[in-house]
Amino acid sequence: MRIVQFITRMDEPGGAQIHVKDLSLELLKRGHEVILVSGEGELAYPECVEKGIQHYAVSSLKRDIHPLQDFKAYIEIYRLFNHLQPDLIAIHSSKAGIIGRIIAKRLRIPSVFTAHGWAFTEGVPAMKRYLFSNVEKVAGKFGDAVISVSHYDAKLALKHKVLSPLKLSVIQNGVKDCEEFNRQNDDTVHLTMVARFAPPKDHLAVLQGLAQLRDMNWELWLIGDGPLMSNVQQEVTRLGLEGKVHFLGNCNNVEEWLGRSDIFILLSNYEGLPLSIIEAMRASLPIVASSVGGVLELVTHEENGFLIPNEDQQTFIVAIEKLLHSASLRTNMGELSRQKYEASFTFERMVKETERVYETVCRINEQASVRREGVHHENYSNSYRR
Repeated sequence: MRIVQFITRMDEPGGAQIHVKDLSLELLKRGHEVILVSGEGELAYPECVEKGIQHYAVSSLKRDIHPLQDFKAYIEIYRLFNHLQPDLIAIHSSKAGIIGRIIAKRLRIPSVFTAHGWAFTEGVPAMKRYLFSNVEKVAGKFGDAVISVSHYDAKLALKHKVLSPLKLSVIQNGVKDCEEFNRQNDDTVHLTMVARFAPPKDHLAVLQGLAQLRDMNWELWLIGDGPLMSNVQQEVTRLGLEGKVHFLGNCNNVEEWLGRSDIFILLSNYEGLPLSIIEAMRASLPIVASSVGGVLELVTHEENGFLIPNEDQQTFIVAIEKLLHSASLRTNMGELSRQKYEASFTFERMVKETERVYETVCRINEQASVRREGVHHENYSNSYRR
């Protein structure tokens, strides 16, 4: 198949971006022709081009809503897709999801939208939820299929009636396995959070909770970048945690840092199915995460980690304190994380199921095209006989 992978932004690391990068490279290995189309900014993953994936950057496509720029982006992308004539357009992220599905329908090219998390999920302000659910109801009529990366998001889509159940598939995220992990042997317990410094992540809640445990022997590694990083750095200074909290920025070797870690943390106001937690499960880490969205499909409370209700600082503190006190608890929970990863969240399983959806959508579309041609030919013949 000739597959276009279309996403709003590919110039910064993130769960959806990593998914698109890894999936594209694997589909290329499996013999498909893959073309990557994204919006403004330099490609964050040059290995895609180095391995033979064509990349088109549409500078007018931006994340923020801007009617004039959005109309310009629509025209440019329509012309590009019409020129490329792929067998399938695979679409990721909200704005690309709207523009891409409308264009695909107009060009009669089958499309599959992967919802990495809905913009109308719980935790989003009520007015935005109302707006985005109604926008998705319209966009859902144009696409051929939707992949939800979590059962939570699939139920949410059906609850809001944004698309037909017949169009919906659930394919949980998966990540590639790694070599052996090199856990630290010193007495310091290393906590890690991999997250962008931007909503919905809640770095401040993490810091404020850990400040209550400042006398215990721990260090926190914060991996990521984003517009709120300076706010978080200021909070570290205010709380007097400069020697215990380390900002590592964007890293290309996240798996190595996780391999050296003892506990993984992700506090967030809402989530889809976070790749960062799956990566931590792969590294045999106990997870302390907010009890939101698809996180509940990854973490079983008091088995492979602890689920923290939003704004419940005391429960977070107690969970971290238990793990800091007990190396055996960290080990046991980490082993269960690894078992869950191997059973349900491998990359190979995710790619196989995704490829099957792509092939099914193309086959159904091709059969529909044959039927349309047959009807057209029959109508023409009847008209000629008359």
